[in-house]
This record gives sequence, structure tokens and C-alpha cells, in this order.
Amino acid sequence: MEYYWINSNEKHYKGAYKRWLRDGFAATYGSRERYGVLLREFNPADILFMYVNKAGIVAIGEVKEKWDGQAHVNSDPDQKTDVKHEYRIPVSWEIIPTVPPYKVTNILKRPLLKTTIHLKPELGEELYNCCISS
Repeated sequence: MEYYWINSNEKHYKGAYKRWLRDGFAATYGSRERYGVLLREFNPADILFMYVNKAGIVAIGEVKEKWDGQAHVNSDPDQKTDVKHEYRIPVSWEIIPTVPPYKVTNILKRPLLKTTIHLKPELGEELYNCCISS
């Protein structure tokens, strides 16, 4: 089991995190070569921390399957975005009390600028403990 931080891309795709929670997946958006392939890092039983821009971590999830390599057409009529494809991986999410950005950056000791971050085990455990005790 590995720990990863993943950004829901709320800045560019309003409400994406709500779809992740509702439909049981995590996703990346944009070019396959830059963003889609990020999902191949994840393995079943890996833990994901769902980060929503300006809000913080809102859920913890467990990866259920390896990435299938497929692009999916965004067909959600409630989503107003120019994103044509998304790359998904099945995740079982648990909503938690929100952990604000300042707490996350204090633990990770780095800016939260990437789509995904593979966390060192000790940082993943510390962040996990922070999330479940909030």
C-alpha cells in the first residue's frame, strides 16, 4: 500500500470532486501523455487523499483496480468545462471532515501544485492520522 495526494482539479473543472464521490472514481483531465498516464502509478489498496483547491482534503479513498488506460468522454450535463476526455480509476471514497490547506502543507512541507504526489510512507501515515482525527 502506498499513499498519494490527488488534486480534483476544482479550479478548472467545477464540481469534479462531487462526481468522484458520487460515481466512485478519481480522474485526471487533459492530455493522456501528461495527465492520463499519472493514473498508472496507482495500485489496488493504495490510499488517495482527495484535495479540493482552496478547501483542502475532503475525502480519503482506496484504489480498487489498476488503470485501464482508457479515455472517457465527459457526458455530465452539469459540468461546464472544455475538457473533452477524462482518465478514471475506480476508488472507494470516504468523506471526512475537511483538512484545510495550511494543515496539509504543514505536514507535507511542500506546495500543493501537482496533480498527484506520491508520499513517503511516514508522511502518508501522518496525513492519514490527521485526516481521521479531524
